[in-house]
Amino acid sequence: MGPFSAAKFSLEMPGLRPLLLGVGLVAVASHSPLQFDTPRTAYLTVLGVLNASQVAAGGSFTIELNATVTNVPATSGLRLQLHICPASVANAANSACVANSFNSDCESQTLHTSANTAEYEASLEVSYMLSPSAYPTTSLVFLLDACSAFALSPPVVPSVLVHFDVQLCAASSVCFGSAVVSLYAFFAVLSLMWTAMIGVWVANIVYFRHTFVTLQRRMLLVPVAEWLFMVMTTVSLHHEPSSLLSNVTASCRVISLAVAAHETLLIAHGWRITRDDVSVQQSMHYRVVSFIWAVTLTAVQTSVSVSLLIFLTWALSWALLTYMIWFHSAFNIAILRLQMDLVSRANIQPDTTPVYAKLRMFRVFRRCILGYFATVLAVDAAVSRLLPPPLRPLVPVVQELLYMAFCLGIGWTFRCRSFSAIFYVTFPEHVPAIAPETTAPPPTRDRQPWHEGVGLPTVPAHVMRMKSRAVVVVQSPGDETGLGTAALPKNTQAWRE
Repeated sequence: MGPFSAAKFSLEMPGLRPLLLGVGLVAVASHSPLQFDTPRTAYLTVLGVLNASQVAAGGSFTIELNATVTNVPATSGLRLQLHICPASVANAANSACVANSFNSDCESQTLHTSANTAEYEASLEVSYMLSPSAYPTTSLVFLLDACSAFALSPPVVPSVLVHFDVQLCAASSVCFGSAVVSLYAFFAVLSLMWTAMIGVWVANIVYFRHTFVTLQRRMLLVPVAEWLFMVMTTVSLHHEPSSLLSNVTASCRVISLAVAAHETLLIAHGWRITRDDVSVQQSMHYRVVSFIWAVTLTAVQTSVSVSLLIFLTWALSWALLTYMIWFHSAFNIAILRLQMDLVSRANIQPDTTPVYAKLRMFRVFRRCILGYFATVLAVDAAVSRLLPPPLRPLVPVVQELLYMAFCLGIGWTFRCRSFSAIFYVTFPEHVPAIAPETTAPPPTRDRQPWHEGVGLPTVPAHVMRMKSRAVVVVQSPGDETGLGTAALPKNTQAWRE
C-alpha cells in the first residue's frame, strides 16, 4: 500500500429481498469481506471493512457516501446513519438495530437529506483519524443504518442504492484532496531552512569576529541541534520504520530540546549580558533541569501511553524551567531599571546608555517567550476545529515554523554587531565610577547624553545579593567583553593611563 490508498467501494445495491419480514441478505464490500454466521436484517448494510493492519498503520480516512431509498418518499421522516464500529461490536449489530441503540464504541454520523426530491436521498462526507491506541488489534466495519424504517407506518423494508468511497491517507503523508505529499518533503525543506539559519549566524560571527561574545557562540548550538533533528526526521520518514531510526531520531530530539532550554536559561540569567559568569552549582542546575525536561517531553510526545510518573516529572520540570526563565529575566530587568534611575540622577540621559540597550534586550526576550508560548497553545487548540484529519500531519510542520520564528526573534535581538557609542562601556580601571547624586539635580541642569569615556553609576553589590566581582552591570572586568559592551577602543587607552 502506498502513502495514499484509494480503497473505493462503488456499490450499486438494489432493494434487499427479505427472506422473512425484516430479514434479508447482507451486502459486503468486495475488497475485504467480513462473513457473519447468522443472517442480518435488511435494515443494516455492511459497506466495507478496514482490516487490523490498516488501522494499526494510523493516518486518516475520508468517506463519501450517497444513498437513495427508492421505496420511501423524502417526506417519510426516515433517518439514515453511518456507524464505524470495531468488528466485535459489529457482530452484535443486529440486536442494536432492533433496539435502535448502538454501542458507544461506534462512531456515528447522520446522513444529510436532500430537499425537493421525490425519493429519499441522503449524503455524507466525513473524515476521521485512525487511532491505533484505541483499537490496536481489531478491524473497523462501516455500517449503513436504516433501522428507523421500523418506526414507519406501515414498516418498510428499505430498497437502497449506495455509492460508498473511502480514501485512506497514511500517517506519513499529507492529503490535499486527491493530491498526496509525503511528510519527508516538508521536513527536507525545514532542514534546508535551518541550514540557511546556521550559515547566516556563522557569517554574522565571522563578520563581527572582533565584537562577538561567548554567549553568541553558544547560541549557535541551538540551530545546529535542531538541524540535526530535522535531518534525522527526514531520513526516518523516507525509509521503512525501524527501531534504530526511531531511537536515533528521539535522541536527536532530546539533544535539541535540552540545548534550547539551556541556552534560554543562560540568556535569562544574563550571562555575558549583566553577569560575567555562572556558578558551577547554577550551571549544573540548569543542565539537569533542561535534560530532564527534554527527556520527559520526548517520552510524552512519542509514546502511545505514558506513565503517571513520567508525566508528573515532565510537568514539574516544565514548571521549574518556566519559573527560572521568568524569575531571572525579571531580576535582570529590575536591576537595570534601578541602574537607569541612578543614571538619571547623575544627569545622564538613560536612553543613550548601554543600560537602556540591555534593558530593551530583556524586554524583547520576554515578549518573544510569551508570544511563542501563546501562539503554540493557540495553534494546538485550533487544530481539532480547523484542520481536517487528512491535514493533521501538518501540525508538526507548523509548530516547527513557529519555533523557527521564535529562534529568529531571539537571534536578531542578541545578534553580533558593531556596537555604536551607545554600547561602548569604557570604565577606567583605576578611576571610580560616578557616584549617584543624593539629591535631585537643579532644575536648570539638563541631562547630557552619554558618550565614550563617561562613567556610569553602578548598582550597589548588596542589591545583587552576590559577590560584586561576579556581576557585570554595564562594565566588563579588564578587557573582557559582554553583550551590549565592547572591547576598549584604542583611542581611549591614553585617557585610561
